[in-house]
Amino acid sequence: MPYLIRRLVSFLPCLLVILLVGGTQTTAQAKGFKAKSCLDCHEDLQDLAKDRQSHAPFREENCDSCHRRHGIIGKLLLKSPGNNLCMECHEDMIPALEAEHTHAPIKDLGCTGCHSPHGSGFPNLLAAENEESCFKCHAPEPFQRKVVHKPLKNDGCFVCHTAHGSEYAGLLSQPLEGLCQSCHDDPAELASSHKKIEFPLSNCTSCHDPHSSQEKKLLHRVQHQPVVDMDCSSCHEFADDGQFKLTD
Repeated sequence: MPYLIRRLVSFLPCLLVILLVGGTQTTAQAKGFKAKSCLDCHEDLQDLAKDRQSHAPFREENCDSCHRRHGIIGKLLLKSPGNNLCMECHEDMIPALEAEHTHAPIKDLGCTGCHSPHGSGFPNLLAAENEESCFKCHAPEPFQRKVVHKPLKNDGCFVCHTAHGSEYAGLLSQPLEGLCQSCHDDPAELASSHKKIEFPLSNCTSCHDPHSSQEKKLLHRVQHQPVVDMDCSSCHEFADDGQFKLTD
């Protein structure tokens, strides 16, 4: 068989595929075929996509910024696993996730433990508004007793805590004493409210509840009697080096 004929014969299968595909497209176009968006099938998400608090890529119907296209066999696939996908846009969150203390839901469940990937109807894609989202995990009672710490009452949890990660225990935004002193910064007032005790004030939460209490001044309900009487010298004294220590 001449060379030219052999080449034509070998090309026939490809030509047949091209003609079939072209014919299918022509038929589809003749029938008025119109490409569908993701929301045409995922109707349960249509109202959420219109919410101004919804995730921006979802609201803009840019679904493939996070998802791979389904293809012939329908299977929902994310472009990257877990938190890695979120960090492709939210790079500023990476240091918090690598901090010494990371919020448990992030470690155990990932970003979607607190945030909805599409929308929730609340700011920041949270499951509820402000501290109500914290109460999805944390029982509210310890934070809503008779006397509530003013920063918590007025500004919510994040005035003292970070939401994702921190270098300090309890996800505090700074070391405990420094955090308390950022508001309680008048030494004369502190001395007066503590009956002018001569010992340095530290470890505030050993006497005060940082969230709420049934007692005035956010004091713990059960306290050591010398503490109640502010009689620190019955147990403590200054050492020769000026440090605070227990009496011998």
